[in-house]
Amino acid sequence: MIRIPAATSVVLALSLVLSCGCGSEDAGGNEGENAKPEPAPDPVADSASGNGPSAPDGGGGPADLGQPDGRGKGILAGVLDNTLAKRTPGVVYVEYCQGSFELLAAHPIMDQLAKAFTPHVLAVLAGSTVDFPNSDDVRHSVYTKEGSANDYNLGQYPTGEVKHVEHPKTGVTQLACNIHAEMSGYVISLQNPFFAVTDKGTARFTIPDVPSGKYRLAFFHEKLQSVSSVVTVEPGKTTEVVFRDLKRK
Repeated sequence: MIRIPAATSVVLALSLVLSCGCGSEDAGGNEGENAKPEPAPDPVADSASGNGPSAPDGGGGPADLGQPDGRGKGILAGVLDNTLAKRTPGVVYVEYCQGSFELLAAHPIMDQLAKAFTPHVLAVLAGSTVDFPNSDDVRHSVYTKEGSANDYNLGQYPTGEVKHVEHPKTGVTQLACNIHAEMSGYVISLQNPFFAVTDKGTARFTIPDVPSGKYRLAFFHEKLQSVSSVVTVEPGKTTEVVFRDLKRK
């Protein structure tokens, strides 16, 4: 087990188990080597310049960090071990993976229903066009908060109408509504498709089909300080990651 406390002594518990043996926290496996954790770059702070989740800056980790080794694919799974993370979802993601990645044919959807953005947090590959339908019975006026990676104001539009917005920059785009102040949401645009939104209630995540190699794994949560650590993905195995001792923003 590797345990990495957030901030200066972030805790990451990492164990390898066979993917067919389920990603259980109790499952056995080989004990991994110690990894040196670092606070993750704050994607909100970096968003304005488009410097959100992207290529590593050489500030830590192996020289081959983010480069698939070509041996196969594995799974990253685990949990954000924090009460706040169980109340609202976050996004766990591989910061950088070398390669080019195709956008999904179907646009990701950020709906508006019951005066709420649905889902509350949407993770997409950078360059994706996000659809913003108004499925509510009232008008909405979607705009982005200052400092967001992608800046737009969709204006007011009625029930049944759909707006389409490209998100070319990596980082966090924070959403709001000019009519309903209680509405908030997030679109997290990432460099690669190896990410997952955590489950509400458990804060667990599973990222399948990750090319084997060494990567920096990080997360975004609206109420928690981000941390990251280098993890190793082995072909045909599950790397179990537990983020502990997380601090509130």
